[in-house]
Amino acid sequence: MIAHKLPDRYLRIDALQSKEQERDLALDVATLEAQRTIRGLAEGSVRESINSGVLTSMLENTAPSPRFFHSI
Repeated sequence: MIAHKLPDRYLRIDALQSKEQERDLALDVATLEAQRTIRGLAEGSVRESINSGVLTSMLENTAPSPRFFHSI
């Protein structure tokens, strides 16, 4: 749904898990092996996306200063 609404401004950084990794990764599993697996998947995903033009433009963007419409 997000990709549909933001076609040129959406970048999904994610990795698919192998069957072996699925067994190690569950909602309530925080073993050292699960942590290593998550970090490895994250590192691989970032390496694949780091040179993306969409990601570069997102990281280079500077948000405008906020405007507050209240008085004291």
